[in-house]
Amino acid sequence: MRRGFEKEATIVLYECENLPRDMEEMRKILAEMAELAQLKVVASCEYQHEGGAKSMSAIVEESFISLDEWQEYRTVIVRVASCNLNSNFKEVEKYVKERFGSKEARYYEREIPLYLTK
Repeated sequence: MRRGFEKEATIVLYECENLPRDMEEMRKILAEMAELAQLKVVASCEYQHEGGAKSMSAIVEESFISLDEWQEYRTVIVRVASCNLNSNFKEVEKYVKERFGSKEARYYEREIPLYLTK
């Protein structure tokens, strides 16, 4: 990644066999993802939807990381963003694919300039 850019990745996991049982397990997974991406968590929030789906986000010194899970679809979406040049989102992708037992995954990544050039 180049200086002056923020990197964002979205990892979509389908047909997951090992979904988290509760919010405590989600917290542990989110912490592990942040560590793998070399991000420092400074605050977090979570929500369990009436239908059972779970959402969790963390503000990190470098930007954010989030985890959304839908039991009824066996789907997980991970979003991570960082301006840290050392962040390794591919390690996060590898971890979540294995951790959730995903049979199908999609990885999207892009760089966003932090300032406009003329």
